Amino acid sequence: MGGATSELRWRAPPASPSRTLFSIGNLSIDNDAYRVTVASEPVELTYQEFELLNLLARDPGRIITSEALAEALWQTANQKASRRLSVVVCRLRQKIAASSPYQIETVRKRGYGLTDTLTRPARP
Repeated sequence: MGGATSELRWRAPPASPSRTLFSIGNLSIDNDAYRVTVASEPVELTYQEFELLNLLARDPGRIITSEALAEALWQTANQKASRRLSVVVCRLRQKIAASSPYQIETVRKRGYGLTDTLTRPARP
């Protein structure tokens, strides 16, 4: 019985719900279930689309360089990965564009960000 008690003491605490399920406006991401909903409607995403959205949604409004995104997704930041990233961004945009005010913004020669189209100021 003493062994079971010490085993329980050493187990990691459960992850807090705020870290595994979070929402930005009408966009919800459930990391445990790999599920995304927009306006309470499920959105079918590939693994790469889900991971990209998750990276961008961690800090809405912030532009993340293409190199950093490619490195996070594929552990490489070469030209092939850059083209691959463009394709994944395009597919993800198509899937969330219709229902969410949050859209993926491209900043030339810098990268991508998740921005609120209702409140963002126009970029020069």
